Amino acid sequence: MSTAAAAAAGTSEGDRALDALLSIVRQLSPADPDESAEAERWLQHLALLAPPPGREHPIARRDVHGAAAFIRSVIANQRQALERALADCRAVAAAFSSHIAHALADDAKGDTQAREVVQRLDEAVHRGSSEQIRRAALEAVGTVRTVLDEKHERQRQRARELGTRMRSLRQELVEAKKSGELDPLTQLPNRRALDASMAEAKLANDVFDEPSCLLLIDLDRFKQVNDTWGHNAGDEVLRAVARELSLAFPRQRDCTARFGGEELAVVLRDAGMADATRLAERFLARLRDLTVPAGDVVIRVTASVGVAQLQPGMSASEWIAVADRRLYRSKEEGRDRVTAV
Repeated sequence: MSTAAAAAAGTSEGDRALDALLSIVRQLSPADPDESAEAERWLQHLALLAPPPGREHPIARRDVHGAAAFIRSVIANQRQALERALADCRAVAAAFSSHIAHALADDAKGDTQAREVVQRLDEAVHRGSSEQIRRAALEAVGTVRTVLDEKHERQRQRARELGTRMRSLRQELVEAKKSGELDPLTQLPNRRALDASMAEAKLANDVFDEPSCLLLIDLDRFKQVNDTWGHNAGDEVLRAVARELSLAFPRQRDCTARFGGEELAVVLRDAGMADATRLAERFLARLRDLTVPAGDVVIRVTASVGVAQLQPGMSASEWIAVADRRLYRSKEEGRDRVTAV
């Protein structure tokens, strides 16, 4: 390669690296106003050579190391925010267990009152006068009604409190995902966001017995795409498939994510195996109609899917392992198919 060609290649590589760095800073979306303002100054510095944060005058070269340090700082803060949200989720689960214990204790006390007044009524029936029976019956009716009303009101109040707390935690997790858990290439949530969504689904399953399903999706023969048309074409295929995935699973409670490489994942909340399998089949049908331009040709792509439903007591790693085995079976049986058993 000539000196001029090498310089041009180096410039091209540098431009791509700068574009990647700019893309990362744009996607940080810090929740803290000071961090947001600092991110904007880093964008201006990297794009236009404006003064970087902490300086009043422009500098001759872009402070790439300073920008990288800022990115690491924001990501660390976002990780801590997510960890706090997950800790709150665990606290709600512990509080819910405590509420159940208190409810049982309260109900036992109420049942004791009811038994006592019924016992007095029984004694009046066998040994009392008609007036004593009448008074004991009225007392029994009033006591039982009061006990039941108090018990139902306590249950409704605890359900309202827990529902409010769960909605708050869910919103915290959604905001945490938006603030720093996007995959730069596909713009889907990344593995960290997927792990948080799986933890939330597990909490809902443990507390409310809510069903959830995991879909693991692997693009078929993706290596051939990279080998034949190059990695840029492969990136375009991943972006196009990611868009189709977001359109196929639009519910806010669900999580579509990049699992790694050419693997994608979906956490479907409040959905059993029948619904998850049907939606996975619909997604594969969309992919069969998808075409991705690559120079003078268009690339067509298919995918294989493994589906697993979260079972009581199942860990996140066990849930993934079941879906992964079924994904592998889809590959073995010819690809472009869904395996749910």
